[in-house]
Amino acid sequence: MANEDFSNQTKYEMKYMINHFKVLNINDNQRFNLIVAHVDQGVSILFGNYNQGFIDEVNYSTKSLVHTILLNDIDNDNNMDIIIGNYNFNFQILFSETSDKFYQSVVYSVGLYNTFLRIGDLNNDQRLDIILGDYATKKISLYFNVGNRTFINSTIYSTNFNLENAQLVDINNDGYMEIILVGTDSIISFIEILSIYS
Repeated sequence: MANEDFSNQTKYEMKYMINHFKVLNINDNQRFNLIVAHVDQGVSILFGNYNQGFIDEVNYSTKSLVHTILLNDIDNDNNMDIIIGNYNFNFQILFSETSDKFYQSVVYSVGLYNTFLRIGDLNNDQRLDIILGDYATKKISLYFNVGNRTFINSTIYSTNFNLENAQLVDINNDGYMEIILVGTDSIISFIEILSIYS
């Protein structure tokens, strides 16, 4: 029977106050890693070992507070990258150069202050695109992945409610993602479905 009193505890003291974190198996090596965003405008990656501990820590500057951390192979090189949404006019990708601990940090300046980020293949070209949304301005912005770690801004769409979240789903099975927006005007909640390709 398992020990249910949680007497076996491991604590790690961080240098900064944490505002967001993810536990992810970055390298598919059965070792889970902890990605921590902190109020000092940076992220730290703590690489796990097999003893429920962490053996190394690598730090990257974000120049802004972080609202989203996602993991996916966004440049199709078979290495998992870390996609970071910042509370600012940018998003950031830590591109994995190898299967170990080296990442190239690329910051993409955008024209929209954003409060959430989602990824998905919007135009069915086998490349992951990025959606940024902002609660206050009631806008989303689409950034299409054109390869070579390059994204182009195609569309800024305005709603008439404050955006709280979005999901990308191919609702009608036509091979193209729809964007499902959820938000409120402080009185009524709304769901809106956007079809980019009809």
